[in-house]
Amino acid sequence: GGGEDGAQSIRRKVIHRLAMGPQTHSMLGRGLPRSVTDSAEFDAVLKEVSHYKRPDPSATGTFELKESLLTTANPFSCSLSRKEREIVMELQREKCPAALPPYPLPPSHLGGLTQLLLSPVLWRFIRRVLSVALEHATGASPPSDEGHYVTDTLLHETLQLVSLALSYAQGGG
Repeated sequence: GGGEDGAQSIRRKVIHRLAMGPQTHSMLGRGLPRSVTDSAEFDAVLKEVSHYKRPDPSATGTFELKESLLTTANPFSCSLSRKEREIVMELQREKCPAALPPYPLPPSHLGGLTQLLLSPVLWRFIRRVLSVALEHATGASPPSDEGHYVTDTLLHETLQLVSLALSYAQGGG
């Protein structure tokens, strides 16, 4: 399968940026790669995925993601920091709690990698991460000096892998 074309890539990046809340044009310029904001498709994509709120005496004009697109933003996108991920997840829970999507599968050009989701080695890793996290959370085994603990980020990423694998399995992967 073919990869993502330029307009699709720009659309995905703009959606992820706007999923953190309304932004001015200059905020978008600072938050997106220059290759995105300088592209010929940028303004058309921005118009397609957002509503523009005109400036008034108390506020500057902002672009707000169309609510129907909020659930297309993947809070676990590698382009988002942990804080940004939390913002996107909170907005999704707040604005459309009943419509939260399953975590999306990787883009089609990475389709072969989905087979890794079925790897016994990956599942041993997942089991170990979840086991250590559960032991620590229940107090059964406090973090040791050897570094046996699980960070919030590692736990979230592991749960993301579990969700991806379940989505892949349900989709007939």
